[in-house]
Amino acid sequence: MNTETHFIDADGIERPINPHAHMFEMPIKKVKPITKKRQVLNDNPVLFLLARIFQTIIFSILWIFFKIKYRLKIENKKAYKFLKGKGAVVICNHCHMLDVVAVRLVTMGRTNYMCSIAENFAIPFLGGLIKMLGAIPIPNTMEGMRYYKEVIDEQLQKCRMVSLMPEASMWPFYRALRPFKNGAFRFAVQNKVPVLPSCISMVYKHNKKGKIKRVRLTYTFFKPIYPDCNLSEREAVEVMMNKAQTVMKERIEQQINIKTMQKESENEKSPSGLERINRNT
Repeated sequence: MNTETHFIDADGIERPINPHAHMFEMPIKKVKPITKKRQVLNDNPVLFLLARIFQTIIFSILWIFFKIKYRLKIENKKAYKFLKGKGAVVICNHCHMLDVVAVRLVTMGRTNYMCSIAENFAIPFLGGLIKMLGAIPIPNTMEGMRYYKEVIDEQLQKCRMVSLMPEASMWPFYRALRPFKNGAFRFAVQNKVPVLPSCISMVYKHNKKGKIKRVRLTYTFFKPIYPDCNLSEREAVEVMMNKAQTVMKERIEQQINIKTMQKESENEKSPSGLERINRNT
């Protein structure tokens, strides 16, 4: 391990020093540049209807999968319901391969577009699938970003939801909160819509070899954060981002502390090596 570029976290997993760096790369050949607006989102009403039907079927199946596999629990869903009929930017930490799917699952019933890096859409079969499930590619070019911004602005003005991961990259099973990029909050300020903070906290158990064998997910919503119209755009973005980081960090650290206390309790209850020897003799 290169200590200048990587570190070992509290769970013994190697991570990049750069909090926004990707931990692995997808096996893709080439990312097709976005040169048309419809490459970001095709607003054909027939395709929209077909996509909604497809999403309803797939997400119904995935909901059952998440409940069985991860025992998914949702906290404070009333904060989400409070935004019924309103546009909002949903944010969440990025710590699991399926956390983007989880965000979409817990907001079923609303049109919620998930934003994902363009590389994901270049993966054979999977790229088309995630697009059908309501994902929008984040372009790698300035021209593409112009179309991307137009689409996001339009969807927020239509009182729809857009989901973004402000940590920018996925770190599997990383339980702490990483620094945010401000793109999600800038969209909210510019469109005068709230940010709906949410977070995924994890409790997992290890096998005898120390590898993770079971994960339980808890998805928590927080109160919407509205932009302050009395501040400049830069100041309003900063204020919203700081508020979101604070509430999300408190909940994640609370879950980490609970897990630590449980682990210490289990260690206290389990006999030490000397005690086991004495019992056997």
